Amino acid sequence: MNIKRRNFIKKSLLSTAGTASWMAAGNQFSLISSASASHTASADENKSLVCLFLLGGNDSFNMVVPSSDAGYAEYLATRQNMAIAKETLLPIAPSNQVADSYGLNPAMAPIHNMFSQQKLAFVNNIGALIQPATKTEIFQGTVPLPPQLFSHNDQQRHWQTAWPQQNQKTGWAGRMADLIADTTTNLSMNVSMFGTNTMQTGFNSTPYSMSAAGAPQMVALAAGVEDGNEERLALIERLTQNATNLMQKTYGNTITRANELAQLVNDALVNAPVMTGFFTNQDQLSNNLAIIAQMIAVEQQLPQQKQIYFVGVGGWDTHDNQVVAHANLLTNLSQAMVDFDSALASINKDSEVTTFTMSEFGRTLTSNGDGTDHGWGGVQMVMGGAVNGGQFYGEIPDLNLNSDDDFADGRMIPTTSMDQYAATLAKWFGLSDAELLDIFPNLINFNDRDLGFMIDEI
Repeated sequence: MNIKRRNFIKKSLLSTAGTASWMAAGNQFSLISSASASHTASADENKSLVCLFLLGGNDSFNMVVPSSDAGYAEYLATRQNMAIAKETLLPIAPSNQVADSYGLNPAMAPIHNMFSQQKLAFVNNIGALIQPATKTEIFQGTVPLPPQLFSHNDQQRHWQTAWPQQNQKTGWAGRMADLIADTTTNLSMNVSMFGTNTMQTGFNSTPYSMSAAGAPQMVALAAGVEDGNEERLALIERLTQNATNLMQKTYGNTITRANELAQLVNDALVNAPVMTGFFTNQDQLSNNLAIIAQMIAVEQQLPQQKQIYFVGVGGWDTHDNQVVAHANLLTNLSQAMVDFDSALASINKDSEVTTFTMSEFGRTLTSNGDGTDHGWGGVQMVMGGAVNGGQFYGEIPDLNLNSDDDFADGRMIPTTSMDQYAATLAKWFGLSDAELLDIFPNLINFNDRDLGFMIDEI
């Protein structure tokens, strides 16, 4: 890591620290400014992170359900007509100590197998936090809370930035790219299957957007696509190559880089194995994961060999028709995740790729009659050969209404922060402990900065 570049990044982080009204800001940013470790990850180490962002708020407490008589009775009393029938639950046996017995939603049969094979873990009661918060502290107003709790846009932004105090809207994956990406290439460390997003936007880096069809090409300028394209492209280059006007010159350079990069990526993909045959469903999620598997298969032919992929998965705002809609969503998600693992295993990359879910919040445990409303804490999944799978991480909340874990109407107060979750993934990706504090400023407020669900060496 170039020292001047690293100092610039730190100054950028500090310059957007936010206002003094945030209670923990002083301690956080003084520690960030004193961090001095240099990045030590091997430049040729091939690792990929794949984020499946479940847009709308997943009712994840209906994924992992208590199955003992007493535990299920409490769950049933709270969940009412949203409860999953006990006799349909798929029993699981976490290898670590848990106080109750649990089963998975029957729509998650493929995930049930992955958990049994210890290639998938559940992280419980995780959510957006500034610092640990108890119910008493929240109602006394003695702890800072994430801005605009229960708002889709604000909570998506929190999960994607891991830094709601900043004035600029940079994401944690974007800041990672600022810090560790190979800057000698135009291909971004971040690749998005969902267009521009906050999570992958840094101070001086942006995601490269693709689709299931591959890298985007300008039809009227891509060589060999239409008659006259070469002449049109050559004309733009002549008009802009020696331009003195900054906008004119920038336009020409942008066109040229975009074409060259699309050609580079698509040429590499020609040599990739066909992955669609591994996928049971031919829907948008499966098609996106198939092209990501192809990108990973040809990573040696690409100039940026460590990458973070972002996939947006819509439909999780289940205010109504939840019983049917949520089951369909879980079925499709589970199948696509397991199919993706099979595709990666076919090229011996399943231990180099970690797939994880995020969602802006869980949902209320209480029913609104036909669905649920916006909640807070929830459950997330992490999958891959480098995952300490077959285990539960984080604390399992008390699902009784009005318990110490219930903010209101079954909105669970998170006991694990998304900062801890993302930092655990970032550490596996290659960041040092000091660099984690650079990227996740609020991490200083939490004792456990590595949740332990990743294997350091495989």
